[in-house]
Amino acid sequence: MMGKILDDMTHLRGDIDRAREVRAQAQQGRSEQLADRASMVERMLTGFAATRANQGAADRASRQQFLAGLEQDINALNQGVRDRMQTLHQTRVEQAAAAAGERRAQVEAIADDIRGTLGDFKQKMSAFRSDYLASVNEDAFARAGFVANTGRQVAELVGGFRRERSEQAATDAQARIAFIKELGSQVAEIQSSVAKDLDGVRQLFGSGNFSDPIGRRPAAPSKPSKPTAMHAQAQPQPAAKESKPSAAERDTKKPNAQQAAKAKEPKTGD
Repeated sequence: MMGKILDDMTHLRGDIDRAREVRAQAQQGRSEQLADRASMVERMLTGFAATRANQGAADRASRQQFLAGLEQDINALNQGVRDRMQTLHQTRVEQAAAAAGERRAQVEAIADDIRGTLGDFKQKMSAFRSDYLASVNEDAFARAGFVANTGRQVAELVGGFRRERSEQAATDAQARIAFIKELGSQVAEIQSSVAKDLDGVRQLFGSGNFSDPIGRRPAAPSKPSKPTAMHAQAQPQPAAKESKPSAAERDTKKPNAQQAAKAKEPKTGD
């Protein structure tokens, strides 16, 4: 049993040592690869720098050559433009000198036309001013006539309103007088009927002053067939007290309009 474990441990120790050696060899290989790659990248960067320097020098030379050619082209264009402007100026001076007489004649003709147009315009303005003044005077006369006619119409309208108002006031006064007369006749009828009722009450109760006019019609009492002796003896004092007129009613001989209106209300209500 112990021999088997020892063998297994021996094999495990050997495997560990072999794995360590393999890792050490792999680490050395990676170190060599990294060194090779570092040298390769360094050579590449050196090549890039040399290529960039060569390309920069070539670009500078090309730009200098392009700028030199561009400067020559610009100088040539400037000289051509100066020559052309000089030619145009000379041509313009010659044309201006040749056309000065024609322009002078054209300007004089235009000035003559303008003078004639201004003269016609002045004449037309004078005629227009005369026509305008005549039209203004006609409009003023027309407005004055219109205002006068409107004033007469307004005065007639106001006079008609006043006449209608006077007639309506007279008609209303007559209607009020007729209404007051009718109201007086109704009040007289009411007083007559009340006087007749007072005569009956006086006969029933045998005492009390009912001869004076009253301002308001009392409620119509029920008419008994014949009061008994006991009823006649028990009721005289309360009846005389209720039918006694007030001092204002004794002093008033003729009912005024307010009393007449109050006297009319219970009649219509009954």
